[in-house]
Amino acid sequence: AQVIKRANEVLLHLEKTHGSEEGAKTKSLEPDDDLQLSFFQLDDPALEAIREELLAVDINTLTPVEALMKLNEIRKMVGG
Repeated sequence: AQVIKRANEVLLHLEKTHGSEEGAKTKSLEPDDDLQLSFFQLDDPALEAIREELLAVDINTLTPVEALMKLNEIRKMVGG
């Protein structure tokens, strides 16, 4: 539901800015923080736990088997 709500907000914003003649003109691309979506900005405890897991992993020291085991742990956290 949150994703759909956010998608509708982004769509409305894009329709407003690109629907008019002024919006249709070619403009220089500037970063727009309002349109930047982030996996880690969602208010979900499960996503926060996954974020913490990912930040705690030192990928330079993982063996391939350890990496697969960690991926499986994260997958279980998602419920898959």
